[in-house]
Amino acid sequence: MAFRAHEHDLPGVALQQTAQRRYPDGEIFAHIIGYEGLIKKDEYDAHKDAGYLLTDHIGKTGIEYQYEKYLHGTHGSKNALVDSRGDVVKDLVDTAPVRGYDVHLNIDAELQSFLTKRLAKECERAETRRAMAVVIDPRDGAVRALVSLPSYDNNAFAGGIDAATYSQLINDPDRPLFHRAIAGLYAPGSTVKPVMGIATLGENIVPADYQIESRGGITVGSFTFGDWRAHGFTDLRRAIAVSSDVYFYTVGGGYGNVAGLGIARMKEYMTRFGYGRLTGIDLPGESAGRYPDAQWKEEHIGEKWYVGNTYHASIGQGYVEATALQVAHAIVPIANGGTQYVPHVVGRLVHPKTGEEIPIAPQISTNDIAPQKDIRIVQEGMRQTVTDGTATMLKSLPVAVAGKTGTAQFGTSDNVHSWFVSYAPYDNPEMVMVIMVEDQTGTISSSTVPVAHDVYKWYYTDKNTDAFFADTDSPQ
Repeated sequence: MAFRAHEHDLPGVALQQTAQRRYPDGEIFAHIIGYEGLIKKDEYDAHKDAGYLLTDHIGKTGIEYQYEKYLHGTHGSKNALVDSRGDVVKDLVDTAPVRGYDVHLNIDAELQSFLTKRLAKECERAETRRAMAVVIDPRDGAVRALVSLPSYDNNAFAGGIDAATYSQLINDPDRPLFHRAIAGLYAPGSTVKPVMGIATLGENIVPADYQIESRGGITVGSFTFGDWRAHGFTDLRRAIAVSSDVYFYTVGGGYGNVAGLGIARMKEYMTRFGYGRLTGIDLPGESAGRYPDAQWKEEHIGEKWYVGNTYHASIGQGYVEATALQVAHAIVPIANGGTQYVPHVVGRLVHPKTGEEIPIAPQISTNDIAPQKDIRIVQEGMRQTVTDGTATMLKSLPVAVAGKTGTAQFGTSDNVHSWFVSYAPYDNPEMVMVIMVEDQTGTISSSTVPVAHDVYKWYYTDKNTDAFFADTDSPQ
């Protein structure tokens, strides 16, 4: 290089080689992969014994942060004896650098890309920017897709982000840097009803075929707790399929001659399935959510617990908050027949020189979360959601799907959060999928069910993404 030949003639000027990350399809994978940046003083102090330098870059978010110790590698050194001019007199022993492990993700890149694009398109239609999706393989807990919208391009951080771009990102009211799929907390709405069904059967509140009448609501004292429509008489399977609030008010808080679970037993089951606690996913920033009880309300609100609070909790409203990841996590053992896994994004680590593999084995939380007979009844109710309930749009798909819709009210707005949790194929599930669109107008799950329909249709036909979006973008 010409500069090297004249380096001595340019005092105070030096040439330094550096590496810079490049993230393909940055906006599609940004929240999963994260980014790295120049090491800060506190980070250096924590890592200097591992050979880090003040000029190093270090993982800040996502996989870059979580698996930093594997990704970083070790520095090499070139040792030489030099004279007073800095000229090399004798080469000494060199140490070659060793790059970090190759980190292989469980993410299905095609699925992640299609789901991101389809969800973004739905956001345009629903006039919102905020949405998320999670796909987990119920056979081993592997995370196949994890979408948070709006997203950002993590390449902007690769060489050191400029002040204007960073200011735009952090001041955006829709918070593109926020990983809402694992950290955003929302009322899960009726997506909790399958777990409530397990609790109802497990505690013998009513038999599965016991029918409860919904005339559009129930009244306790001067308060009326409404249903989204009058469903007539429904048993458990039908109550899941049509999403009867009155049924779950009754088995949750009690009404008439049905005693109900009560909030303590409801919390026991909801916590067992993963609500109100961390799933343990191998990404930073996960939120634990909240499944409240009388003690929580007394400590945080300063009020006693009322039966109305139990009614609200029984349909995933009130003080209940969960992440999209938790909603998917709770349905995994229902889909697979009782085994709860810790969700994991990374599948294996491979040493770049030796080829040594470190597999990330599936981690089972429990393999007997509920009796098989109870799980089967809830599965049948979720299947009826598609065949004869609130998600019949999916009935014509080339694969049998089971699901549960959810519409969660929030604040004083008339808008809602639209949820849909599902799994497929019904008899031998290989994916559990949650889709959630924030702050939208419309009827029950009007945004999320169509997205799920298109994802399953694409996945179980030819996976032709270009053709799909060409067709949907064409004038009708």
